[in-house]
Amino acid sequence: MKFVSATSSILLWALHTPEAGAARTSPPKGEEDFNSGVYHGADVAEYIWDKHDASCSNISSFPTQVNNYLKKHYPTDTGNWRTDAFNVGVEAGADQVVEKYEDQCKGPIPQCSDGYDCKSCLSNPDCTWFQDIGYCETGCGMEGCGASICPEDIDTCKDCLGGPSSPASGQFSWSPYTDECLSDCMWGPADAPCYKAKSSADPSGYGPEICSEISESPTPSPTISLPIDQCSDGWNCESCTSNSECTWFADLGHCETMCGQLGCGATVCSAEITTCEECLGGNSAGQFSWSPYTSECVEDCMFAPADAPCFKGKTSYSSSGYGPEVCSEINTMHGKSAVAYL
Repeated sequence: MKFVSATSSILLWALHTPEAGAARTSPPKGEEDFNSGVYHGADVAEYIWDKHDASCSNISSFPTQVNNYLKKHYPTDTGNWRTDAFNVGVEAGADQVVEKYEDQCKGPIPQCSDGYDCKSCLSNPDCTWFQDIGYCETGCGMEGCGASICPEDIDTCKDCLGGPSSPASGQFSWSPYTDECLSDCMWGPADAPCYKAKSSADPSGYGPEICSEISESPTPSPTISLPIDQCSDGWNCESCTSNSECTWFADLGHCETMCGQLGCGATVCSAEITTCEECLGGNSAGQFSWSPYTSECVEDCMFAPADAPCFKGKTSYSSSGYGPEVCSEINTMHGKSAVAYL
């Protein structure tokens, strides 16, 4: 499990936007992890906004009020990595609310050229947003027509991939894996397919006619359909094991027909495994790692908490890892340092 970057917290905030002015008597409690911190921080900032009359007349002091509250109640240097991660999330969520009210209180931009993103651009009804070039322009111009709607306001593939004559104007991208319209495929899951729309400036993308096809599988690809025909076509564990003849070698990021020169790969993926014994043995073929802190099977220890123990499985070509016999002991190591055991 890796912490999400500050930039990615924008996406997390998009999933949880409290209504402005919603009455709250105190900030609600949340679990101590980064994502929960983001949601909690948003609620904390909304609470402070409501407490100070929810008025734009207070916008100049609002950021200071939020910062002072967070410093007092959510310090990020407690020395406990889990608490600090939660509190960093609180900051990220609160920052989004501060930015939201700052934008609202600024009012519409006077000129389209002042727009710096889709939301600010469309605050002026005379403007349209060109995602391809990151530019806000009046109506249609040399690059054709821009979008008159932002991706977070689009719910369907067909609306997202609508061409130049649609509100989206071919400016955005659709992720079938998350059922989400994105400003750019860079914001989609790294190993999942994403489809850029066809615009006036870039006719090489996809139109809404592809939506029925790409929605049939949660992990389709423009060039690879599931199940894959050849093991060499597998790009991750899920795509690899969609073909019953293939096994996944996580160490090498390679999909191969059953057992080969390197021995046997996994016939099951880490996300499907719930116990230490299965993770470090059995059908996983030692390809994955077990995090006793989170009781989770991960594809690599880099996805486990940074300061917590993690145990790499023992494969047929690497005997330096651990087998399932170690599970009874390491499952009691919640919060302990791996150094003491290793």
